[in-house]
Amino acid sequence: MKSKNTSLNSEINTNNIDQHVRINKFLSNAGLCSRREADQYVKMGLVEVNGKIITELGFKVKASDEVKYDGTRIKTKPFMYLLINKPKGFIATFQGNKIDKPVQDLVSSKTNSGLIPVDDMGRPTTGLLILTNDRELRKRLNKSRSTKMVYKAVLNENVTKQIINKLKTGQMVYNKLLKIKDISHIKGKPKNEVGLEVNSI
Repeated sequence: MKSKNTSLNSEINTNNIDQHVRINKFLSNAGLCSRREADQYVKMGLVEVNGKIITELGFKVKASDEVKYDGTRIKTKPFMYLLINKPKGFIATFQGNKIDKPVQDLVSSKTNSGLIPVDDMGRPTTGLLILTNDRELRKRLNKSRSTKMVYKAVLNENVTKQIINKLKTGQMVYNKLLKIKDISHIKGKPKNEVGLEVNSI
């Protein structure tokens, strides 16, 4: 348990949240815990709003409220959205600094606090990636089937019609089934390079 004289590292933007938001969502967005765990903290009387202990699970707070967990105020700061070109060798995952060479290492230590990638990208994969402390945005993008993901794939052999038809059946990539909506050769490029538009399902 944190000392009451120290500050929590969890931070959340209150400039852009709804006028009123449920207390469990507020705590979850702050990175303190999951919503289910937040409900347990509320039941245990560990959460205060404006100096009063809150035990009502559906209680809602607004941006101007002072929210404390175990006597320590939860800090606030604006959401950040960073677009980076991820090189090979780094990995993008929700696990963040718990792994070797996370993409957060590419960002200034003063900036990357609380930043997470909106999607996973393995070490061999390169491309544009959004880093943000907006956890709700990450959830919405990962759940949305309308979010397009466009890739360029380079194979060790020319891509034939048979290979294209096989790829269209869907492929497992990093434990996700990817449905290929469109695939074609890239104009002016060798026949072993293709462009793909995919959706996770």
